[in-house]
Amino acid sequence: MTSSVRTMRAMRASGPDAASLACETIPIPQPGPGELLVEVQATAVTAGELTWPESWPVVPCHDLSGAVAAAGPEVEGWATGDEVYGLVGFDRPGAAAEYVTAPAAELAPKPSSIDHLAAAAVPLGALTAWQALHEHAQLQPGQHVLVHGGAGGVGAYVVQLAALAGARVTATASARDLAFVTGLGADQALDYSGRFEDHVHDVDVVVDPVGGNTTARSWPVLHDAQLRELASLIDNQRLRPVTSLVFGLSDLPEAFRAQRGTRPPGKVVVSVGRFARPE
Repeated sequence: MTSSVRTMRAMRASGPDAASLACETIPIPQPGPGELLVEVQATAVTAGELTWPESWPVVPCHDLSGAVAAAGPEVEGWATGDEVYGLVGFDRPGAAAEYVTAPAAELAPKPSSIDHLAAAAVPLGALTAWQALHEHAQLQPGQHVLVHGGAGGVGAYVVQLAALAGARVTATASARDLAFVTGLGADQALDYSGRFEDHVHDVDVVVDPVGGNTTARSWPVLHDAQLRELASLIDNQRLRPVTSLVFGLSDLPEAFRAQRGTRPPGKVVVSVGRFARPE
């Protein structure tokens, strides 16, 4: 008898390093109540995430851009083919696969002005930046914000969102990325290899995503209202998605290794679906 179980390709890690990643054929997950099944077009790598699980194997990568393939019970307002983006919870299988399930309430319409590769570079970094500035720091216009790692996957969004909020922004970055950070809206960019404290004074808010993976792991699954606001800023050309290198799904081990090497600023993105691959 022929099996009716539909399968997909997925990259799964059997341990806490990139060498343990392997492409496997596994069943396509079924969306539960309140969930969407999304055909993944692109995802992105978060540095250090392979060290977080308490058991393996795991499907990594939790930034998501794709299209609705099916809806579970109790889901309203979404149709097959709708383009979505968002952040898959770190307690769930990630998006380094051809399909992934996620609660519908935690996804939002993909910004229409950008492709899936750019959209996949947004959710974790931009949501982290938004919450740091607006929910935790309660940033006000005219305040001085110091951003460490201003060219990184989080820092690049902190710089932009702080500048959009009317703050004065100082950011640290590598010498080769200083002009890039200034182009994002920083009033002052400093080489992180030097003593920033000799040049920066009267700071109201410090955002430090460089200190490790604690910031990324600590955010609970975030509400889609912020994703919709971020999408509006992108479509109005006020917020710029920042992508670094792009890898194919089967090259995911190299994508994780790229986090440790010299690379362009921004988020390392993984092309998964047929509509995400660059021309």
